[in-house]
Amino acid sequence: MDEMMESVQAKIDEILNEVVSTHDAAMSELGEAWENSTFGDLDFSLEGMHGAVVRAKDQAYDEAMAFYSAVDWNEWWIRCMGGVHAVLWGVWLCTVIFGSSSNFKIGFFGIVVLLTLSASYLNDYGSDHWKEFSTQNYFDANGTFLAVTWCFPMLLLLFFLLIQILLDVGRLLVKVKAEQFKRERARKHGKKEPAESKKTK
Repeated sequence: MDEMMESVQAKIDEILNEVVSTHDAAMSELGEAWENSTFGDLDFSLEGMHGAVVRAKDQAYDEAMAFYSAVDWNEWWIRCMGGVHAVLWGVWLCTVIFGSSSNFKIGFFGIVVLLTLSASYLNDYGSDHWKEFSTQNYFDANGTFLAVTWCFPMLLLLFFLLIQILLDVGRLLVKVKAEQFKRERARKHGKKEPAESKKTK
C-alpha cells in the first residue's frame, strides 16, 4: 500500500514539475515577444505617462505658436472676420444678460449654423482669389486656416447656444407640466364639489 502511495505521489510530482516547466517556458516566450514588439518600448509607469502628457502639451503649444506667427493678423479681411466673431459673441452675451425669446435664440442658432457651413465655400473662393485681398495663400485644400479661425469659434458659440435652448425647453416643459397638474386638480376638485353639495341637500 505504501509503495503504491509513493508511486502515485511520484507521478503527481512529475506532472506538477512538467506543468511548472511548461508555464515558465510560455512566460519566457511571452516576455521575449513583448520585448521584441513595439509595445515593449512603451512606459506604462506614472512618470512615463506624465512625461507623455507634458510632451504632448509642449508640442501643442509649439504648433499653436507656429500657427500664430505664420499668420499676418493685421490683414484687413482677418480683422473683419474677427469683427464678425465679436458681433456674434456680443449678441449671444446680450441674450444671456438681458434674456430673449426662445424663437430668437433658435433663429440666431440657425444663422450661426449657416455661417459655419459657409466655411467650405469661403475656402474655395479664397483659394481661387486670394491674390485679390491677401498677402499670402491661407486657403489649403483641407481648410485648416478657416477651420481654426472661422469654424472653431462658431462651433463653440453653437455649443453654448444649444445649452441655452435646452435649458429653455426644460423650463417650458416644467411650466407645461405644472399647468397640467393644476388643471387636473381643478377638474377633480370641481367634480367633488357637486357631489358634496348633493349630500348636504
